[in-house]
Amino acid sequence: EERAAEILRGLLPETYVTVSTELTREWYEYERCSTVAANAYVGPQVNTYIRRLESEMQGQGFDGSLFMMGSNGGLLSVDRTCRQPIALVESGPIGGCIGAGAYAEALGFENVVAFDMGGTTAKCALVENGRYSVESLYYANGYIKGFPIKSPVIDIVEVGSGGGSIAWLDDQKRLHVGPESAGSTPGPVCYGRGGTQPTVTDANLVLGRINPDRFLGGELSLDTAAARAAIASKIAEPLGYSGDEGLIRMAEGILSIATVIMAGAIRRVSVEHGLDPRDFALFAYGGGGPLHASALARELSIPNVVIPPEPGNFSAIGMLLADARLDTSVTFVGALADDTVGAIRGHFSEMEREAAASLSAEFGTSDIEFEHHAEMRYRGQRHNIKVPVTGLADVASVRAAFEHDYKRRYGHADAKAEAEFQALHLSAFARLRRPDIARLPRTPSKAGPAATRPVYFGTIGGVVETRIYDRDSLAPGFSAEGPAVIEEYGSTTIVSPGDSFEIGKMREIRIHCATK
Repeated sequence: EERAAEILRGLLPETYVTVSTELTREWYEYERCSTVAANAYVGPQVNTYIRRLESEMQGQGFDGSLFMMGSNGGLLSVDRTCRQPIALVESGPIGGCIGAGAYAEALGFENVVAFDMGGTTAKCALVENGRYSVESLYYANGYIKGFPIKSPVIDIVEVGSGGGSIAWLDDQKRLHVGPESAGSTPGPVCYGRGGTQPTVTDANLVLGRINPDRFLGGELSLDTAAARAAIASKIAEPLGYSGDEGLIRMAEGILSIATVIMAGAIRRVSVEHGLDPRDFALFAYGGGGPLHASALARELSIPNVVIPPEPGNFSAIGMLLADARLDTSVTFVGALADDTVGAIRGHFSEMEREAAASLSAEFGTSDIEFEHHAEMRYRGQRHNIKVPVTGLADVASVRAAFEHDYKRRYGHADAKAEAEFQALHLSAFARLRRPDIARLPRTPSKAGPAATRPVYFGTIGGVVETRIYDRDSLAPGFSAEGPAVIEEYGSTTIVSPGDSFEIGKMREIRIHCATK
């Protein structure tokens, strides 16, 4: 493959050429083929766009370095991005995962669920002991309908439940939410841009959780009457509900279904990996995350919720906090034995040397850390698990690490069955200069006059006259009891009855939930 690519590049210097051996050094030829096909499909456009962006920035006096956010949670150089643009898949929401990890470390949280809810989807990932899990195989458009990409991607689960997700009835008149979204155009009915299908945002507005006059800082006035009419005509009346009570019940039903869908996503990244979400804090951001975090925490019995500053822009902030990272892998097949463990050390040494040279050339740094993982399984099985083996030098310690992870995921392990290796994975990290998040600028404002409005909290408390706070006016140390609505430019935070909240040292909102 490498020789063929060399010849083609010589014959066709203006043509974008990509080859699978530059993307993955593992077997599984179908996955390698689909990966290189996807890279070839996006490569010419990404290459043209990034080179033009870099050129125009330099032409306007930018003399710094341009990096891209990689799907593995690390920064990519421009040259590597142009060669491997498939490494950008899902890199937008992954910026939020990086930010969640950085804030969790600064605030003293070992384990957090990074939860991002936007207009179309909700996404979540786990940060465990300051690290997030990176999978070596990603299915674009989902496991059932999508195609595999053999590229390291943070283990992030996405569901079609966002602020624009449409509520609809099927032929049996069962209520569903999503995955179809109204998007931003035409958007929810309340936007007044021609939308006719009720959405999650319309339901939040009808229940009083969103201020129609302060959405996006007042830049967009929301039409409450239109939202009520849409939910009434499309959902409530076809199901036999009438009047204000029926309307409220259906709006609450829309949010309850959205909560269950999002809770299912969090269970997929936690319970299905042998982890208990109650041992994690819920770190919620995105435009819709703070609106739904309290209800989601109750559904999962998570005791603590953290809302970072500027939640609507948090993924962009997270990108500024990322370090350089390079993930490489090789196929390594053999039974777990003394000779294979010895051979592994040699393979990792060579992989470290190559990764260090690449990071030094691309980022000009020699301060590099490494992590080792091995894909392992019991002999005769089809699927592998990724086991951390950094510093493990003998068969017994590798076997113990494998059985620990296997038991955590599947609930059992077989001490007598033969274990075997399938692949080796190296992660190389180079810490770069990044902003001190404790010193990121804040724009405090004076508190306005005390305000309240009726907000519906379902079975927790029904309609409750609720105190409204301007987030920018709340200083660190401030605390209060729920119910409360905390408003800011890009989002709104809901504190349910029975919960309490406080403003932390970095102006984060900490909600203490009365879990069930």
